[in-house]
Amino acid sequence: MSAAPLLQIVMQPADLAELEWQDKALCAEVGSDFFYPEKGGSSREARSVCASCQVRGECLADALARMGEYGSGKHGVWGGTTFSQREWLLGHFGAVQLAVSYAMEQDCTIDTVDMQPRKAAA
Repeated sequence: MSAAPLLQIVMQPADLAELEWQDKALCAEVGSDFFYPEKGGSSREARSVCASCQVRGECLADALARMGEYGSGKHGVWGGTTFSQREWLLGHFGAVQLAVSYAMEQDCTIDTVDMQPRKAAA
């Protein structure tokens, strides 16, 4: 009886180029503990790192784009937002780029992303 073949994941060069922003991310310098707080724990440290990160928009866009993938984008602080905020942003704006633009206008921090319904233009 032969063993089942192992699943091999191959990243194409285009995929790797899309993730180059991670090399500039401040979170890589401080470790991941801040970005995955215990349930009910504070994410204040993560917010302070995200607030001064030069690639927070790219980080948020990546997290939003992967919301539907199993296990991706569901946990932790990404681009200065929690999962519930990312869920709201995608549900409210539909398109990743619109959601990122709005979050960046709000300074992309957990305290400032205003998750109130926007009034439709009259």
